[in-house]
Amino acid sequence: MANGTTIDSGGKQDVDGIASGTTVLAGGMQQILADGAAVGATVSSGGQQTVYGTVTGTSIDNGAMEVVYFGGTASATIVSNGGAVFNSGSASGTQVKNGGYDFPQSGGTEIGATVSAGGQQVIFAGGTASGTVFLSGGIGFVQSGGMASGTIVSGGAVFNSGTASGTQVLRGGVDYPQSGGTEIGAIVSGGGQQVVFAGGAATGTVLLSGGFAFVQGGGAASGTIVSSGGAVFNSGSASGTQVNSGGFDYSQNGGTDVGAAVSGRRPAVRVWRGERDGAEQHGI
Repeated sequence: MANGTTIDSGGKQDVDGIASGTTVLAGGMQQILADGAAVGATVSSGGQQTVYGTVTGTSIDNGAMEVVYFGGTASATIVSNGGAVFNSGSASGTQVKNGGYDFPQSGGTEIGATVSAGGQQVIFAGGTASGTVFLSGGIGFVQSGGMASGTIVSGGAVFNSGTASGTQVLRGGVDYPQSGGTEIGAIVSGGGQQVVFAGGAATGTVLLSGGFAFVQGGGAASGTIVSSGGAVFNSGSASGTQVNSGGFDYSQNGGTDVGAAVSGRRPAVRVWRGERDGAEQHGI
């Protein structure tokens, strides 16, 4: 067992046992082998930690990086200030702070990351992230071929060109399905927004009171459920919208709405130079 080791430029530590409290500086490397484990390492100023085994509580900053390979496991990593995590293995509980980057790559799985102001998570093709929480100022990008599930957007923003499911958009959060992106089963609550860009698609979005969806020209939404106090503004293509009592469906200039079902005591569909086909209204 090695404790408190400092690795300078050109130095390398291969860990096949247990290393604790290691400091890795510019040009240094700590390599955790398949049977090795590291606890509480600090990697800064261009240093590097490569993970084939298990690491816990690594701090990455100031241009340093952690590289988690297939079969490697990282938990409770803290990344900030120009640091980055490249994950092709398994990571959990990563904290991405101001200036930090989290990159789930092909084969990589990320569970329960938290991305705060100034931090970014970018999910590459073949990478997956589950249960990421984006706080105010945190930003996420799901690239084509990437997958995100159970994301919570609370004051941050997610730009999705891949596949996302079960996203929860809270007050101040924005969910952007972009060209090539598919969003399934999002829930948008008070003060949250979903904006479907051209080439993006959203299916089964639920808009709660104060939740809003904007379908831009070239965007598509299907099976949206609009609850009381929620609203959808459609300049693209919508189908199968369910507008409950107190909800609002606005077909705007250029928008097409097919097969909407409206229930409640007052009309909830408004058309401004858009098209509405097959809308059905229930109630008094």
